Amino acid sequence: APLTALANARVEIATALVSFERVFEVLDLVPLIRERPGAVAIPDRGGVEGGVAVEFANVRFSYPAADQVSLASLEEVAEL
Repeated sequence: APLTALANARVEIATALVSFERVFEVLDLVPLIRERPGAVAIPDRGGVEGGVAVEFANVRFSYPAADQVSLASLEEVAEL
């Protein structure tokens, strides 16, 4: 059993190295969305941690072929 474990260790190390290579490939990718020069800063909203909130009020949703509204009312605040 110890020799088998030693033989398997080589395979496991090789697999780990390949996995690390893939992780670094992803980390090295250039983001698809970048800040533009001169972008407008999001205003600070006092009381909201992080200063950003998105609020939905009276939002309805239905599928084009549906007879009824699928989502009657969405009223939610997402704080980022």
